[in-house]
Amino acid sequence: MKKLLLICFVLINSCYFGEIEVIPEATKLLLRNQSPVELIYVSWNSIDFGDIDSGDKSEKIVSDGGTAYIYFYANDGTRCHTQALIPISKHKRKEITFISTTRIVCLDDPLNSLQLGNINKR
Repeated sequence: MKKLLLICFVLINSCYFGEIEVIPEATKLLLRNQSPVELIYVSWNSIDFGDIDSGDKSEKIVSDGGTAYIYFYANDGTRCHTQALIPISKHKRKEITFISTTRIVCLDDPLNSLQLGNINKR
């Protein structure tokens, strides 16, 4: 009981005198590629994630969050982006996994969305 009281006393005094500082979690975006398609020059909100091979991942700190598409080139050279906008909350970590059935939009035909796994079949 005495140890518990001592710990409470130390914590209260530390907070009162400003010795304990709460540091917010960094805002991060993790991209996983579980599709059969290599994603090349991947970016979100102008942040470069590099190339993400099938089975690989890339994680970056993204300043203050925001909302944007994930842009990339497919391995056939087609410029694409996710069909949905990807929102990132400030001080949170978001994980996006690309799979064969992930809906994407090819910029050479923006009215036609398709599944990522079918990009080489069009």
